[in-house]
Amino acid sequence: MSGIRVDQIALARLHHYKSRKAGAGVIVCLAIMIALSPHVSGLTHRVFDVDSLLGQQEIEDVALDEGGSAYFLTGFWDPASQWPRDRCTDRRHSLLRYDPLADSFTTVYSDFPYVAKILVDRRHHLWTIRNGTVYKYMGRSPTTVLESPAGRHVFNDMALDHEGCIWVAGEAHLCRIDTAGVVTDFSDRMESIPEASLGPLHVATNGDVWIGVEGGRRDARIFALQIHQSEWTFYPLRSSDAQIGRVLSITSTADGRVWLSVENFLGPGRLLCFGDGEWSEVKVPLLYDAPVMRPKSFPNRTCAQKLVSEGNRVWAVMDPNTGLPVARLMTFDPSDSVWADSQFLKRDACVKTISGGQAQGQIWVAEWPCPYIQPGRLHRFVLD
Repeated sequence: MSGIRVDQIALARLHHYKSRKAGAGVIVCLAIMIALSPHVSGLTHRVFDVDSLLGQQEIEDVALDEGGSAYFLTGFWDPASQWPRDRCTDRRHSLLRYDPLADSFTTVYSDFPYVAKILVDRRHHLWTIRNGTVYKYMGRSPTTVLESPAGRHVFNDMALDHEGCIWVAGEAHLCRIDTAGVVTDFSDRMESIPEASLGPLHVATNGDVWIGVEGGRRDARIFALQIHQSEWTFYPLRSSDAQIGRVLSITSTADGRVWLSVENFLGPGRLLCFGDGEWSEVKVPLLYDAPVMRPKSFPNRTCAQKLVSEGNRVWAVMDPNTGLPVARLMTFDPSDSVWADSQFLKRDACVKTISGGQAQGQIWVAEWPCPYIQPGRLHRFVLD
């Protein structure tokens, strides 16, 4: 693959100043644009200044449609709210859309309710999970598609498969909603793991559905569930009786391999790879392991909070689990088994979330907006 020209455009904050001349006020608005030209194979990279778009709002979730548009769920705390704050009532949200043809952001909803997950189907309809209910937006008002028993918060994740069906996973629940709106409930297939929590969901490059499964209160086992057509296979993921954790993220690369990030509550996380019917494990790099950063009495629990793919490479948001916004974007290339920091982000960048991948043809990376430290930035990578 030949190298291509990459234009990295950083939109700086708008700087206003006022100069008075002959008693008249003149407002001058400066927009600073910086263009760099590194040569990188297979990637086109752009950077947007989040502050000029959102102020101090955080990007909580990103959904991509097949036309290349991206939808951003943003949130910020209501300044009038008092501690303790309630995420459902004291946090304000909005929904933005990026149009790649117009190269612009527009506000779809300025006052959006709290939701746990957003997804866009093939007909460009927005789906959300909120308060234990799955909603579909065909206009300005949502339509209830799936409701959990007794209004419990049981739905964790959604995914769109190759046939256009929506898979929904949660606490002891697994459903599929076809393009006609017919719901198929597979919850009875989970009776062997009582009170299991399902999620995250991922549809692999070959169409298989992969789901992380965490045992209930009486069952500390964790599994990876593979659904290949009508065949269900549960793979146990615990390496020892000392490990307690959960599956955080799943992705698949162009070569057909499936990658899972597993959190370990008692130590470093694990990155597992499934290919050619066999499992292998990749050692996770330990971040901030120096004694000055982490006392010896506290185990290093670095893990990959989120995974996406670019060709055969895996992109990971590595979080040392210190309770501070210090997650870093790193890549793993299985051809040489080397972890590397992203060359596109500053080393001190605090990554909030990542979305997209090889199947969507683009990757979006959002950084934490840290006041007085750094502005929030939004990165868009277009994959060849």
